[in-house]
Amino acid sequence: MNLGKIWNSCYTGERRDLTGVPRKAAFVLLLGIFSIYLYGVLLPVTPPMFFHRPAILLSIIAVAFLFYSPTRKARKETAVPIVDYLLAGSCFAVMAYYLVNAQLIEIGRVPLIDPLGILELIVGLVMLLLVLEGVRRALGMLLVLFIVPLLFYMYLGAYIPGYWSHMGLSFTEIIDLVSFHPDGIFGMPIWVLTSMVIGFFVFGQLLMGSGLGKTMMTLSMGLMGRYAGGPGKVAVVSSAMMGMASGSGMANVATTGSVTIPMMKKIGFKPEVAGAIEATASTGGGFMPPIMGMGPLIMSQLTGIPYIKILLAAFIPAVLYFSGVIFQTHLEAKKAGLKGAPPEELPSAGKAFAQGWYLFLPLVLLIWLLLEDYSPGKAVVYSMPLIIVLSWLRKATRMGIKQILDCVHRGMMLLVMMGPAMAIGGILLATTGFSGLAGKLASLITTASAESLFVALVIAMVANLILGMPLPGIVCYLITVLLIVPATVKIGVPLMASHLFAIYFSHLAGLTPPTGGAFYIAAGIAGAPPLRTGWIAVKLAIAGFMVPYFFVYRPEVLLIGTPLGIIVGSIITLCGVLP
Repeated sequence: MNLGKIWNSCYTGERRDLTGVPRKAAFVLLLGIFSIYLYGVLLPVTPPMFFHRPAILLSIIAVAFLFYSPTRKARKETAVPIVDYLLAGSCFAVMAYYLVNAQLIEIGRVPLIDPLGILELIVGLVMLLLVLEGVRRALGMLLVLFIVPLLFYMYLGAYIPGYWSHMGLSFTEIIDLVSFHPDGIFGMPIWVLTSMVIGFFVFGQLLMGSGLGKTMMTLSMGLMGRYAGGPGKVAVVSSAMMGMASGSGMANVATTGSVTIPMMKKIGFKPEVAGAIEATASTGGGFMPPIMGMGPLIMSQLTGIPYIKILLAAFIPAVLYFSGVIFQTHLEAKKAGLKGAPPEELPSAGKAFAQGWYLFLPLVLLIWLLLEDYSPGKAVVYSMPLIIVLSWLRKATRMGIKQILDCVHRGMMLLVMMGPAMAIGGILLATTGFSGLAGKLASLITTASAESLFVALVIAMVANLILGMPLPGIVCYLITVLLIVPATVKIGVPLMASHLFAIYFSHLAGLTPPTGGAFYIAAGIAGAPPLRTGWIAVKLAIAGFMVPYFFVYRPEVLLIGTPLGIIVGSIITLCGVLP
């Protein structure tokens, strides 16, 4: 028996190229999820937790069963087998139970006190299994193998001697905690997903569809193309701009990389260097306000710090990161003796801005609404119509119904992987919180660091980079928040700095070999060896590994302190990333 072959086959599913009825069904489901999201955001009264969240999450998992096969295939399949239709149907059957009994689950019983009936036990168990299988197919077996031991730890706690013991929960209580407790699967991560994140995903895609992405690329080429290694600097600047709209490193690589990587190779950059520059620049999309992925949204809920305050604090560090990447790109270009493109071959930055400046206005409106204390979910939804209206000002960018629906569809497709990951985040919060595991590990880290600030930060960094190898960035951030951030806060790190430290390294983990989506995609576009591309990306991103330490030792870069202190601290840290 070839165990390696079995593991490789079952590690994750294969993405299907759906056609015909299954493709149309998935498209309708994704549009339906977006409609439910809008209903929940715009409704004057917050919908019941166990109505709104199960409807969205279980629909996402059903779509995942349509798009991902049970095992890896040597040849991509297009047909959906009957077992996957049955699994998708199970999602809707479980959803029906939650929808019918939403009020009873939320206010009619007390979790872990009122016993579960046999029907509730079956529904809760199926809910857990559907989440785990959705995660395995879309994200891989390692994430499942990370969560399952935590569930066993919940059950065996009373039998574990010494420091790691806890009162333990029965099998029924674990199902109750995970599937029916407000802090379980449908807890805070899924609430953030269903009330905010979906809107930001669609908002970013609408911005790109409106022509803003093309304007950003043209503007970047006009500004940076003439300098040494110009296309490399274009990749950095355009990725920084794209990050304002997408907040996703891998999405940035796929969009800007398809243009900038061939340009870099054409002027003489080695394929692995071209891929590394794009991967490093695109990873910064998670650092550039006002989107920054899901980290700040969850951070705001965990800490109580307003979302807009987090965005403002993150601006200077993002500038420092991209400044460091541009400087490293410049050194690579000089080392290879590369020049910029002839000015006559470059577009006019002034003309590009004059033609497309108004496409940035939805981002301005979003920030203004956040400053006016609108919730992130409402702010992003209220900003969407402006994108569509502004696209109509020029025939070349005019968006019709088909283009709008395509943008919504692309944004919702990001949920097929993110939804199950966020559900796992809820299980993680529940199991580590109720068992006391989070507090125990945080106490150990504090002891291991001997209350040394630098040692604690290094432990936090290494833990993030290791956890980020098999886990999605948002799950990595949640684990760090539970297990490591409390230790750094206890030693004296400001709460804002501790969380942003975790967010930075959870993103940088995706750039660090041997795994990392950003550099693998970039290497594929460049036709370069992935691992070599990844190690070069780490070298180029050296500023990114330094900036989080500045959060702690120079909190002025987070806008903490007097105006003069902020200016001086920013200049000092800029000198640090530009040796």
